[in-house]
This record gives sequence, C-alpha cells and structure tokens, in this order.
Amino acid sequence: MVAIGLAATLLGVAQAAHEYAPSTWIERDGRFYVNVNVTLAERGSVVQDELAASWYEGGLGWNENLDAAWSNLALGRDGVHLPKHPILMPVLSTPLFWAFGLFGTLLFNLAMFGLAGAATFAFARRFGTTSGAAVATLGLLLATSIREYAYDYHVDVLILALFALGVALALGRRGWIAGLAIGAAVMLRPTTLLWLPSIALLVADRRDWLTLRRALITGTAMIGVIALTNWWLFGAPWWSGYNRTIVVVDGVAQLADHSNAFGVPWGDGLRALWSGPWGVSHRLTFAAFALPGLAILGRRRPLVALASALGVGLSVLVFARYEWYGDRFLWPSALLLTPAIALTFDAGAKLVRRLRGLRVPILVALAAPALSLMTLGSAPPEASHAAAALATAALAFGLTLTALRATRSELAALAPLSFVLLPGVRERLLEGGPDLWVATCVALALGVKRPLLAFTFAALAGAAAVMSPAVDGTLADPPLLLVVPAALALPLLGKRAWLLAPLALLLVPRVVGIGEGQIPLFALALLCVPLPIGFDRLATWAMAAWRAVGVKGRLGVAAAALALLFVIGLVPRLSDPPLRLASYRGVREARVFLDDIPCDFLAWEHLNWECATHDRGVHDEVGLATSQPLHVGGVEARMLLLSASGMRSRTITWEGVRASDALTLEYAIPDELGGGGTLDVEVNGEALRSISLPDQPGRHRVSVPTPEHAGETVSLTLRLHGPRAAVLVDGGFGDR
Repeated sequence: MVAIGLAATLLGVAQAAHEYAPSTWIERDGRFYVNVNVTLAERGSVVQDELAASWYEGGLGWNENLDAAWSNLALGRDGVHLPKHPILMPVLSTPLFWAFGLFGTLLFNLAMFGLAGAATFAFARRFGTTSGAAVATLGLLLATSIREYAYDYHVDVLILALFALGVALALGRRGWIAGLAIGAAVMLRPTTLLWLPSIALLVADRRDWLTLRRALITGTAMIGVIALTNWWLFGAPWWSGYNRTIVVVDGVAQLADHSNAFGVPWGDGLRALWSGPWGVSHRLTFAAFALPGLAILGRRRPLVALASALGVGLSVLVFARYEWYGDRFLWPSALLLTPAIALTFDAGAKLVRRLRGLRVPILVALAAPALSLMTLGSAPPEASHAAAALATAALAFGLTLTALRATRSELAALAPLSFVLLPGVRERLLEGGPDLWVATCVALALGVKRPLLAFTFAALAGAAAVMSPAVDGTLADPPLLLVVPAALALPLLGKRAWLLAPLALLLVPRVVGIGEGQIPLFALALLCVPLPIGFDRLATWAMAAWRAVGVKGRLGVAAAALALLFVIGLVPRLSDPPLRLASYRGVREARVFLDDIPCDFLAWEHLNWECATHDRGVHDEVGLATSQPLHVGGVEARMLLLSASGMRSRTITWEGVRASDALTLEYAIPDELGGGGTLDVEVNGEALRSISLPDQPGRHRVSVPTPEHAGETVSLTLRLHGPRAAVLVDGGFGDR
C-alpha cells in the first residue's frame, strides 16, 4: 500500500513537473481557497472583506447582475463576507502555505494525490491481486481526468483521498477513523452522502457490524462539527456558504441558495454528463474495464457488486441534473469500481493457463496498452494503433520480467506501469515508429531467460536503430540519461549484463535525437526498472519506523513536523526586510485602481491584480505576470508590470512602508508591450518625481532622495498615465 502510494506520488510529481510554471496550478475555485489560506496565515481569520469585495457593491458597470457561478462570497452571521466554499481544505493546507507560500498548496495537493493512491490500492487489493489492484489504482489516477488534477489546488483530490481512505479503513476494521474521514469528505462536499449506502453495503458484505456502528458514531460526530461550524459562521446549523451565497440582481445584492442548481432536465443532463466537454465517455474511459469484473463480483461478492452499481447509479441520477456538471463529481463512483477493474485484468491474465508462472508479466502486458490507449482525452483505439498497442504490450512484458528478477514480488508491475504513465510517454507510444520498436526489443532482450533469444532481440534492437532515419546527435555528445539507465540496470541483470555493451554500441549513435531531442523510450523504460526496488525498500523502512514509534511517537512526529513548518514560515516574517516592489509581498500589499475603479481580484495563477472585465489579458493587469513572463532585450524580466488600460490611468499604492533616505526605482519597457506615457512617484500623497517613459525597450534606474521621510512609515504610490502605456518596475527604499 505504501509503495503504491509512493508510486502515485512520484507520477503525480512527474506530471506537475511536466506542467510547472510559477503559481499556474491555482485556477478556478483554487483562487478562492488560496484567499482563505492568506487570511488564515496573515490574520488567523476566514473573513474575506478585502478580496473582490467591490464586485458586490455596484458601480462597476459589469456587475449589475452577478450570479452564483461568479460569486465566491457568502454572508456571515455578523454581516461579514465569508468564503462560499468549505474552509476545511485551507485549514488543513495552511501549515504548508505558512512555510512555503503558494508552493505549499501544490505540495499539499500532491500529498493528497499520493494518499488517494495508497488508500485506493488498499481498497482494491481486498478483492484482487497485488498487480491487478496496482493497475486499477494507477489507471484510475493517471489514465483518467484525475491525472490533470495532480497539478492543481482544488478540493476534488482531497475529497477523493478522504473518501478512499474512509472506505479502506472501514474494510480494515478501523471504524472510528473511517467515520472521521468520510465525515470530513461530507464537510467538503455534502453530496458525498450519496455514497454512504454503498459504504454500508461494503461493510455488510464482511458482516462487520461493530465497524459499521463505530463509523456511524464518529461520522455523526463529524456531522455535528459541521453543524456547529455552520452555526458559528452563518447563524444556523443547516446553513452553509452555498445557502448564503451573495449575488447581485439589477444592482442589488441578495442571497442565493446553491441547492437550486439541481434543475437541469433529465435528458439534457444525461447527454451532457456522458458526452459533453466534461463527459465521462472521454474523461473516465478507463472505468469501462470494470464491466467484466462486475460480472465476476456479482457471482463471488454480490453485495460488493451492488455497492459499486448503486454508487454509480445514484451519482449519475443526481449530478445529471446539476447545472455545473463535471466528471470530477463522479470520482467516488469511479473509485468504487476499482475492485472490478482489478478483477478484470486478473481474469485476463488467468486465461493463459499454460503460462501460469508468467501471470504478472501477462497481466501487465494486457494493462499497458489499455493505460496508453484509454488515457485522458483519448478516443477509442483506432486500427492504426494496433501495431503500437502490440509493441507496448511486448515492451511491458519484457520490463516486467526484468523487474521480477530484481524484486521477486508482484511490485515488479510498478516498473512498466510507471513507464507507460509518465507524462508524454503515452503520446510517443501511440506514434509508434523506430523509437518504440527499439525500446520493445531492448526490454525483451533484457527480460527473456534464454541467451539465444535474448541475443536475437538485442540484434533486432540494433537493426531497428540502424534502419531508422538519420537523426542529429553524435556519440561524442550523448545525453547523460542515456547512460544512467544502463548503469542502474547492470546489477539487476546478473550474467547477461554483457548484452548492454553491444546494445549501447549499436544504439547510441542512431537513437540520440529521436523525437526531436527527447530521451529515447528505451532509456526511459530502463530508468523505471529499479523503481519497484526503491518503492519496496522505502515503504518497508517507513512501515517499520511507523510501527516502532507507537502511537505517542507518531503524535510526537506530527507535532514536530508542524513545529518545523511553523519555524520555517516564521523566520522570514520576523526578518522584516525592506519592501521590494517586484516580490510576493509587493503584490500582496499593493492596492490597485484603474482611475477610481478598485482592482481587488487577485488572480493567483498570474500573481496579478485584476479589474474584472476592464482588463484584457494577463499583460493588461498589474502584477508579476508569472504565467506569461515579459522580457527586456530578450531576457526575462522578473519585475512588476504596471499597465494603463485605454485612456484610464493606473494607480498602485503600498501603505505602511518603512522609508529610508532614498527611494531607488528600477523601470523598464518590455519587448512585448508599448512604452510611452508618464510614471508619477508619490510619497504620502506628495509628488516626488514624474518620469517620462521611453517608447523603446530598455532598462533604467533612478534614485529619489527622501531624507525627510527616513525612518518613517509612509505610503508609496506609483501612477501611470498614457494610452496603452506599460512599464515594469522594481526597487524600493533601502540599499539595493
């Protein structure tokens, strides 16, 4: 279980690294969850009065009507603005946010992604083999739409992790904790109650009434906590932010009830849920592999099959009528299908009875093409993919044999599964071509037992490389990662390690550069061979340490971890350095206006302040523009963007700034935007300098003496005038 959790975490990290750009994992409702992180870390409060409050006050032109889809605030018991969304996720993630800032929210999401993997495997493993459960788990997380949420900060991954944890604990006779986990999932999304009958059926299948009673007790206690929280925040136990959402109708602020969103006609809703932009037919395609397994479960464990079918049926009926439908609302239903998916692949492997000793490699060979062909957004397999699917199956078979020699356990399946699910590999597998066939022959050469057969595959690998079109790259300049896999695989191959020498001589000159400079597939495949050993040993160590420390030790470790995070976050806050304009602090403490229109929506994915509907795009806002960086002279400029919109002036003010005897201001005209206009500099409302901005890109620096304000706390204002003017700024008071 721990090993699978580590594998899921690693693959989630690989996906995040593949997509990484500063703060871009924060989007959609994630912006509003971060707002709560910020107020909790800064003031220990969830009150949201300062963020996007102007949306509800009228006078902006666009907000005469503001519906619940736009609104992110709810009316609290004392008339304050509170989050519309549940606060549990920000509360849980704030220690990481406190220590690491915005990056801490990504770390939290990846940790929950790994927890979802471990818990899902623990659930599926009770009904299938280790390898079958591994396929079902990694397939659910990484061959469906769930994969894209690894790089995200949203409540859906946390709900899946808590739900999977609750189900696994309930079947593991840990009723007290199971009830807490399921109750927490209900706190995050009340519709999680839909799956309680399915959980009850799963426990009833084991006739474990004691666990069921304990889960009901702690689950009811969590419901009580939810009621008390709602009473404290909103004034009534049955009210939540979704019942008190602030909207604007004809310029008048009023309250809306989110429960009214379940009114879509059945027919329209079912069609959208199936084949719409977020339809399950192309985003949860992998779940189709549950159908044969459900038939098996129906014979062996009818209550388990009924639990899966009931969960799917109820959720489809409810969310088909939801105005803001999406496949993510059906993830718990997909989770309930993982035992059936595991049994499907187990049954496929058992069909080949004469090769019983090769059950694990056969299972993986069956699963690998499925995972590659039915990944997120893929259409049903085409005829042109048949050869690629066959080669992928053979490649996975060979990798499994090689990994089995090293691990002697079913965890060997993690090597090919991890390879197939690496970001970008699926697309390359579907392309086929020499790169895939070379990788397949290399894997089979290393995996088969008979030396003559191994040498044959090695020769075929060399021939495939030699016959491939000429590519750039020489033996004198191979990528380092081309050599590393061979070094890692050497101790695993025993007497046949010598095969790697002629393979390297044949392959390196021709394979380097295949796929426009990408690492060859065979190198990536060999890199995955040692993974099962690493996961197994790390998991063994972790579990041994977990058992050794006992309950008190675990609580001590948790307390020490929280204390460490607190200290890490406290150090920069106590240092209190001078304000630097182009910094997170510079953005966070800024007050921005477009003429007299407040720009109080902080788009965290760009680290920009936005005047909603008035600003057009990232480069028409005020902030660091981290998602679309600007350049000066072709070099990325990490400075604060200040842009005027049309004929309106832009004003940015910092209050409570500690002044020195001089203000050093760096400014630049970006390559991508026009210059011109005038930049006024004010301290405490007094004009200090008016800078005529050049039209051409370039960097400049000016120092403004401020001896009369040295040691004082002042307000600093920059005001930009000029049609479509833009400037990048940095600096501040103090030595630079």
